[in-house]
Amino acid sequence: MISFFRKIRQKLLSQNRVTRYLVYAIGEILLVVIGILIALQVNNWNEQRKAANRWNTYQKRFLEDFEVILEDTDNSIRGNEKNLRNSILVKNSLESKNLHDSSRINFETYLGQYHQYYMTMTPFSTYEEMISAGELNLIPSSKIRDAFSSLSGYRNFIIEVNKAYHDAEIMKTSEFQRYVRYTLLNPGTDSSKVIPSYDFNSMAGDSVLINKVSRQSVAWNSILGMFKRYKTYVSAFRDSIQLNLEKIENP
Repeated sequence: MISFFRKIRQKLLSQNRVTRYLVYAIGEILLVVIGILIALQVNNWNEQRKAANRWNTYQKRFLEDFEVILEDTDNSIRGNEKNLRNSILVKNSLESKNLHDSSRINFETYLGQYHQYYMTMTPFSTYEEMISAGELNLIPSSKIRDAFSSLSGYRNFIIEVNKAYHDAEIMKTSEFQRYVRYTLLNPGTDSSKVIPSYDFNSMAGDSVLINKVSRQSVAWNSILGMFKRYKTYVSAFRDSIQLNLEKIENP
């Protein structure tokens, strides 16, 4: 093809047809430019197709992440619901100065776990991988990118709140320790268990301790609300990604 164009140019020059040569040369340049533009467009299409396929792969992995996150969140919700119920039971028992036998197990569970706030939450592994790989640009919508960032930020906020409560309770254990002694059974084994012994009557006469338990009820209720909202956001995000994939697979 190149030799063909060269022969045409040489023929025009040998015939002293300068004007036609210039017209031809301009036409040849235009053909080259058009060829380059077509090649660039084809390359852009290929890159866009690869980016779209990679984004679809990420979306499928997001769905896997969301299922694990939702399962973990459900476990945290159940744990916080148990702590909330137990804290209310302990408060009511101390205020009434009456501990029913049917409530004793829950009462003692609270004494062993009153300082334990749920701090572990499954991370957005795929999203964090995209950040590390510098591939957030594969997400086609700024709204989706902002939603991921907000959801990840809310997760970190819940962890920080739980850690703050946990650290605060560890610093104030003396309010319980004056009444409670813990015995560890089968230490260092899978069957290890903490058994609390306590002076219930003295605890029931301590209004400061009862106020502390009541404040914990409020704290656990607030944290429980955070986890439930988090679950709602994650579920909505999962459903949105699922719907988007279904549209792609069944246009």
